[in-house]
Amino acid sequence: MSGIGAFFFAIFAIAIGEPGLPFWMMEKMNATPIEIGLPLFATGFGYLLGIILFSNYGHHFGRFPV
Repeated sequence: MSGIGAFFFAIFAIAIGEPGLPFWMMEKMNATPIEIGLPLFATGFGYLLGIILFSNYGHHFGRFPV
């Protein structure tokens, strides 16, 4: 059960910080649009990679017992 909680809090932290990141980067770093998009692309790429990998593991090992 602790793995599920850790996953929830990791996703929660990203969901809280990601919408404000572009505004912070524009204000504090004078970032260009490409520099603003790179961190958002990285989180999206990691999310898609995780879906591909863990869906295969879930199919292989079965469902989590409720």
